[in-house]
Amino acid sequence: MQLPRMSGMEFLVRARHLDHSIDIVSMTAFGSIEESVQAMKHGALDYLLKPIDLDDLKGLVKGILDRRQECHGHGHAAPAEGHGGTDLLGKSPAMQEVRQLVELVAQAGAGHEAPTVILTGETGTGKGVIARALHARSVRAGAPFVEVNCTAIPDSLLEAELFGYERGTFTDAKTAKVGLFEAATGGTLFLDEIGYLKPELQVKLLNVIEEKRVRRLGSTQERPLNVWILAATNKPLEQAVAEGTFREDLYFRLTVMPIALPPLRQRGEDVLLLAEHFLQRFARRYQRPLPHLTADARAALLRYAWPGNVRELAHVIERAVLLARAEVIQEDMLALHKAGTGDAPLPIRNAGGEGPDIEFPSHGLVLEEVEKALIKKALARVQGNASQAARLLGISRNTLRYRMEKYGLSPSSAQVDHAAASL
Repeated sequence: MQLPRMSGMEFLVRARHLDHSIDIVSMTAFGSIEESVQAMKHGALDYLLKPIDLDDLKGLVKGILDRRQECHGHGHAAPAEGHGGTDLLGKSPAMQEVRQLVELVAQAGAGHEAPTVILTGETGTGKGVIARALHARSVRAGAPFVEVNCTAIPDSLLEAELFGYERGTFTDAKTAKVGLFEAATGGTLFLDEIGYLKPELQVKLLNVIEEKRVRRLGSTQERPLNVWILAATNKPLEQAVAEGTFREDLYFRLTVMPIALPPLRQRGEDVLLLAEHFLQRFARRYQRPLPHLTADARAALLRYAWPGNVRELAHVIERAVLLARAEVIQEDMLALHKAGTGDAPLPIRNAGGEGPDIEFPSHGLVLEEVEKALIKKALARVQGNASQAARLLGISRNTLRYRMEKYGLSPSSAQVDHAAASL
């Protein structure tokens, strides 16, 4: 902070202006609380006082590199998509309203007091895409965008991932680790499926939002935080509040700026716009000639109800591109009469030590249906015991609960589901 020709604070501001992706750690022997707050506001990832503990410094640098190279294993830090991308495709009135909200809200995400935003909508409606669009259209676009799926990380690890920890906090804590809140400094933290956050973490999240400070596990030091917090859920939070599984005060904090995403079945001809977009994407990805949809295929896409929304449409088009033998996709190649039914048996056989042998029918598979059938089979095998079923599937109970709700499954229905039990 005591540089000769310019102050450390001025250097920090200029460096961040030149390149928002730079991770900066400030070090000084003349620090103060006020100065550390200012440094964090201007984008410093951490603020260390001399004399420096070299092990702590190594741990800090390792944490920064881990976040850049491995995205912390569970969180995902990535550059935002370009402002002019196709992330907000759609001409329907519902999407025009969403687009206007995104442009308006993105301008409010600049300051230290940026409002929290909650994205709601059915599974597959594109909440993650909208979160990235908000980040890309804000002044934070050059800073980190860190995405955390609250159902993908076991409850026992989520707190450490979010808040970080100091060396020696627990047995395996050989070095300090920067949490995802700190990793997103100056940028955006996107908490996906926040409705499944356990009560203890709800309290901590509320405190971070209100105080703009974060404290690592095992530390007594609170670090100032400059992060725009976005959240998403496919779960009706009002109902969760009424049931006592979600804190009312956190609910009000998150719903300062709500954005509701419409299901695909309410977006009219946006289905065709998106289908054309996915055709181009997957033709490029698999180096295939760009196919076109027949009139019957286009009509079928418009008729279908799309229970899996945009994500399901992407999978349907991807499969059709892979199966297309000519530069045309006909209605039967979409296999929409089979999507979402769950009636067909799961074509998986035991292949010994090499893992399951999946038999692909000529019309292809719907990934969601395979996953749904596996979950039903696991639940049926253990008479609806969710914990045992999660162990069979190699996922956490929290993840299983999320996927059961996604597919409308319940342990009681699984116990008497003879179709699943006979797979």
